[in-house]
Amino acid sequence: MTGRRRWSVGAAVRMILLALALIWTLFPVYWMLVTAFKTTLEIFSLRLQLVPAHPTLENFVEMWTGVVPVRTFFANSVVTSGLTCALTIAVSVLAAFAFSRMKFRYKQPLQLSLLLAQMFPFIVLLIPLYLIFLRSHLLNTNQGLVLAFASTAIPVGVWFMKGFMDSVPLELDEAARIDGCTEIRLLRDVLLPLMLPGILMAASILASLPPILGFVAVQRWLISGLLAGAMKG
Repeated sequence: MTGRRRWSVGAAVRMILLALALIWTLFPVYWMLVTAFKTTLEIFSLRLQLVPAHPTLENFVEMWTGVVPVRTFFANSVVTSGLTCALTIAVSVLAAFAFSRMKFRYKQPLQLSLLLAQMFPFIVLLIPLYLIFLRSHLLNTNQGLVLAFASTAIPVGVWFMKGFMDSVPLELDEAARIDGCTEIRLLRDVLLPLMLPGILMAASILASLPPILGFVAVQRWLISGLLAGAMKG
């Protein structure tokens, strides 16, 4: 009886702590969603309102039809993230296949160069990329953004894909080659289906890199603008 009571108390404490942690984690998301349906007066009101008194879609309409071209920003983000993800996965899978399954000269130095590429912060590459894109007429284009983000994401993607590919037993490769598979068919018909969960996870990570890198690149000016606005207010 005592053991059962202790177990019940311990389980209750764990459940309470878990519930508090869940509330702590999800409350900002809930507050963001609730605020989106509030009127301007309710948003700036000093009184705490967990539920909008007068729910409205005015903010969404203003966002979509207002002066700020949010639709263009959203479309550019979708196109840039999608193309960056597709290009990164395509290049990363082929490079990972070479590093994981093939033997060639300078294999280790090339793998090390991928790690060294991650040591340079994105802000350091802005001026060289600007000069390259200026001469290539890629400024203010989605193609330029895709190439810039993919150049940063590909090294990460190669290491992700190589890790997943290394986990596939080499015996499967040997069995496929005995059946007459070429290297391309081996990658397409044997390795890629087994790596699909890893590819999806890597894609979700890579899709978030463009906005993160963009924020890191301009965070200094964003913070300066926020501080300047606060001081003027």
